[in-house]
Amino acid sequence: MKEPVKLDAGLITQLVLVLILIVLLVLSFFWEFLLPIAEIIAGLALIVMGYNNHRIYQRKALTIIYIIFGIILIVSAGWGYFNG
Repeated sequence: MKEPVKLDAGLITQLVLVLILIVLLVLSFFWEFLLPIAEIIAGLALIVMGYNNHRIYQRKALTIIYIIFGIILIVSAGWGYFNG
């Protein structure tokens, strides 16, 4: 039988990033300048999710997918911000 997952720093970080992302997405309906920040937070959340998948849940294939999409989101947000 599997032991229950303990709430550690990786899971708390993931929770905080997702909550910040939800708030930023709602606020971006009113203030459009918050959307690139929400994309960066989403990318960071995906990277942390990949880290948690690798370390806690041992799902190696999903780890790579989460990290790749997280990096793509962060780069595309930066690219859109600097290239207008």
